[in-house]
Formats: sequence, structure tokens, C-alpha cells
Amino acid sequence: MQQITFITLLDAINFLAHDYWFLVISTLILGDMFTGYTKAFVTKKANSTIGLTGMMKHMSVFATIVVTSIFCHLGGVDFLGYSLLFFFGATYGISIFENLTEMGITLPKWLKSTLEKVQNDYDNNPKGGE
Repeated sequence: MQQITFITLLDAINFLAHDYWFLVISTLILGDMFTGYTKAFVTKKANSTIGLTGMMKHMSVFATIVVTSIFCHLGGVDFLGYSLLFFFGATYGISIFENLTEMGITLPKWLKSTLEKVQNDYDNNPKGGE
């Protein structure tokens, strides 16, 4: 088993800081926060408690992604870290589109129907079974 030293930890952090997919998920998290706060003001449903709870959730997800990605890189199983990034990336992407829709911004029909299908599939079977 490889010993984790300060230098290897710095190398993993440097890898993560320059990783394209990590930058994408970071942008999606910030985009979701921005569209969420914008939606709250546009729909006149701003609530500091909900905003603080949302901010804490975003920070928790971000911390989970950072820690998991660093340890996956150190363990040589980057694909596990990337699978986590893709899962959260899809979730945040859907959330951004939902926020835009609730603000009255129209989405292309194909995208809207795809998102509705994903939502209906989840509503009908939230545990992901058959």
C-alpha cells in the first residue's frame, strides 16, 4: 500500500484543481446556486432559511466531491471519482433547468420533454427499480 505523504496529497489536490470535469461540476454548482437565488427573487418566494439550507447542501456536496476525488486519485481509481462527478453533474444540470423553467424561461421542446420523462420516471419509481 502506498504511503500518503504531504507531497502526494498536494499532487492529488493539484490534479483536482486542474481537472476539466471538476471545473465543470464546480460551475454547475455555482450555476444552480445563482439560478436558485434568482428564481427566489423573480417568483417573490425568497426565504433566508431555505437559502441557508440550500447553501449548506451545496457546500456539503462540494466537500464530498473534493475529498472523494482526492482519495480516488490517490488510490488510482479515478473512475470512481468521475462517476460521482457525473452523477452530481446530472443532478445539478436538471436543477438549473428546473429553476429556469420556474422563472418562465422557455426551454427547447426536446429538452423539456426529456426532463419531464426523467422526472416522471423518478416520481413513479424513486428507488430506481424496474
